[in-house]
Amino acid sequence: MREGTTKLLAVCQHRPQSLEAAKSLLTSNERMSAYMTELQRRKTSDCPTFNESVVSWTGSHGVDLLGVSDIRMPLIWKDTDHFKNKGDYRRFAVFCLLKIGTEIYDTTMVSNIDRSMTDVSFEDVIVLYARFYDNKLSIALMPLTCIAPCSNNIPAGFEFRMEVYSHVLQDDLSMASTPRKIKTKITNSVSKAIGKKLASSLVRSPAFPRTCSCANQVPGFRLGHDDCGVVSHSGPKFVLEAHATLGLADADDRVRTHDLVVENVENPQQQLPLFGHLGCKLAVVPDCVHEERLSGYLSVVQTPSGAGSCGRLWCILKNFQLCLWRSEEDSRHLPPMLSIPITKDTRLRPEEGASKQALRILTNASEKGHLLMADSEPEHTKWLAHLWQHVKDHELWGDLASKRMEIPSPGPRRAPTFGRQTSLYDETSLRGET
Repeated sequence: MREGTTKLLAVCQHRPQSLEAAKSLLTSNERMSAYMTELQRRKTSDCPTFNESVVSWTGSHGVDLLGVSDIRMPLIWKDTDHFKNKGDYRRFAVFCLLKIGTEIYDTTMVSNIDRSMTDVSFEDVIVLYARFYDNKLSIALMPLTCIAPCSNNIPAGFEFRMEVYSHVLQDDLSMASTPRKIKTKITNSVSKAIGKKLASSLVRSPAFPRTCSCANQVPGFRLGHDDCGVVSHSGPKFVLEAHATLGLADADDRVRTHDLVVENVENPQQQLPLFGHLGCKLAVVPDCVHEERLSGYLSVVQTPSGAGSCGRLWCILKNFQLCLWRSEEDSRHLPPMLSIPITKDTRLRPEEGASKQALRILTNASEKGHLLMADSEPEHTKWLAHLWQHVKDHELWGDLASKRMEIPSPGPRRAPTFGRQTSLYDETSLRGET
């Protein structure tokens, strides 16, 4: 992927092509860097051995679905720039990266961001299915519409890191950009040989410092090297503008505002004028809501009402409930005949004086609770472990355990529109209605 992208970047004749190629190259190098980091981590850490214990039975709690949408970053321009439409002629291209462990996804790029725009909005919807990964989550944002499986399990204590990248499409029309315009005019006006000599002399001048892209940090990339051995390429250079870190506490059904940490760039004149805040919707669905935790037969010895045995019933532990049916076949077509809520307030205890296979589940609704009997001691141990884990999951997930967050479905990728967006200034009425 990187080799093909670098070849494409070398022959690109149009700016949109070179921008997309540079973005793809950055994403590919970030993926390679993530793979190498993960490989090094696995080499230096001891791999746990599989053990048929209570821990392996219960597994680890994590996120089943994670969705990011409605991404919006306000911009701050000078009054004369935005309202009087004069002063700042800079235009930017902006995109982001989504990184979860070794899973990295790039987003669509928004171009031609200038002083007429009050914010940068991304219509992308990113939905991830997660599985079996115990390390913390790191996400770097860049706009894309996708839905993808993730081979890693996202833990409840994840960290969502959003990074914003930009590239200056057009500098401010001031004296600072004069050498670049002189270079273009000379190259187009005089002969090709003389133009190249004059242009190269301008490139060596202080007005054209040598820079390298953020993709240069990955070894093994062979497009060009500077004197320090750093990989470089002649295409557009994207600069890290800002980042934000979110976690489980930031998950919500609505769009929430978060702080952006603005980076110190080398040339402040080429920095995207971010306001310092970010709006987005982070939706999270725990895996214990969708996934069946355990199923099997249990005998109901006693109910809270004091009624006797209900017989041997088919039980499914899922979505913070223990549901019981007459048979496994009934569970596919009929509602449960008995449902026991499993919450953070649920108490589990072995029945004193009874068989080692007995288990009592106590809820707030009843002090007697339900007395259940497993078929064997190993089955009793397994059910007890999973019930305890379900109680801990309910306490861990908090409000997410009791309400279902809606995650929008990603739509087809659409080309971004570059028209002027409505600002609060345009929407505010200056006179009362008559």
